[in-house]
Amino acid sequence: MVFSRSKNYLIFLLRGWLYELFGLSFLACSFVLTLSLLTHAPTDPSWNLVADSEIQNFLGSFGATISDLFLQFFGSLSYVFAVFYFGFGLFLFTHPKKYIFFLRFSLFLGGFL
Repeated sequence: MVFSRSKNYLIFLLRGWLYELFGLSFLACSFVLTLSLLTHAPTDPSWNLVADSEIQNFLGSFGATISDLFLQFFGSLSYVFAVFYFGFGLFLFTHPKKYIFFLRFSLFLGGFL
């Protein structure tokens, strides 16, 4: 009986840590994506542009490539992705068990986009 309680408590702790870890990773991705998109320069070398010019992106060649790929695939919607990543990361970091209805509703609405 005691082992069962401690096992459940351990699973509860691990689940909370995983939510926080995924939340922090989404927050980091949103920060990197926002920074690379805001400092994007069309003359930066990337996968589809070879140039001898100096990289102007704040994150260097990684940021130039990421911003170019997102802007080529999604256009201006890339900025919305950065905001979504930030919101979802903040949501996961603040333990979503209390707000499970909000999570389901936002995923339902996100399915239409």
